[in-house]
Amino acid sequence: MGSGGIGTMNALYSWPLTEDMSHYENENGSKYRLFDGIWELKDDMENPYWILNRDKMKDKTERFTGGLSMHYDITSWWDVTGRLGYDNYTTDAYTYIAPGSVVSEMYQNGRLAKSDFRYEYWSTNFMSNFHKRFGDFDMHLMAGTTAEKYEAYRIRLIGDTILLQQAPSASITLPKPTSFSRTVQAASVSLVFMASMV
Repeated sequence: MGSGGIGTMNALYSWPLTEDMSHYENENGSKYRLFDGIWELKDDMENPYWILNRDKMKDKTERFTGGLSMHYDITSWWDVTGRLGYDNYTTDAYTYIAPGSVVSEMYQNGRLAKSDFRYEYWSTNFMSNFHKRFGDFDMHLMAGTTAEKYEAYRIRLIGDTILLQQAPSASITLPKPTSFSRTVQAASVSLVFMASMV
């Protein structure tokens, strides 16, 4: 997808059949416009080659998730069960809008945006089960605890008025976060107790 919501395929479908699509640059490296001097830039037709070669967009997500469980019989009438769950993922997004792209006026001098999102979640569960027969009665007793914790944060950086002719590397570091948000929930613990006799 290109800038301003104009995707490559949308630009391709709307491009005039009589115009050479591969001619998207002038000899000096500036953008070749179909209606230069007639339409304002924001109303011009975007060239699919310009989107593919000048505007850049990249998203990368890495995720690790898993769980462990255990069960142990302490005696014939007492056993314990434990479970551990973990989920962690990161998403890095990069968007570069080259100067001269068909976008709203505020972005026509170029725009660079990066965002990083991090998420981590832990959950634990431990149960102790008692089951014993007394004469004609079966007694069951279960006690345990459940705990979970998650943490998430997002950093977004935006730069306007790009002075470079080519898209900078996705690893470029912008000097100051435009927005930062962090959500932390400390471990929440709940206790479970159940008893029955039949």
